[in-house]
Amino acid sequence: MEQSIDHVAFALHPLTTLGFRLLYGPLPLDRYQIFMLLPLIVAISIVYKTIKVHNLSQLPRQVAILVTQILVFMVLVTSALWLVSELF
Repeated sequence: MEQSIDHVAFALHPLTTLGFRLLYGPLPLDRYQIFMLLPLIVAISIVYKTIKVHNLSQLPRQVAILVTQILVFMVLVTSALWLVSELF
């Protein structure tokens, strides 16, 4: 009897069903939430390039290149996924 109660509690826990539900419907995004990715991309680029670059005078240029690469790649992947979802 105690085991069946644990299964019910596990099934009703919101985090156990979150991954399953995300496959059927994406989280709703506010109009400006997508722009919160830009500070995240810049921060990740600064930290990564600070570790990798040997001369810190090249840091701003290298960070700008990496930010541009990430943004272009994200736009291309998003466009490709949107196109696949529209076709199928």
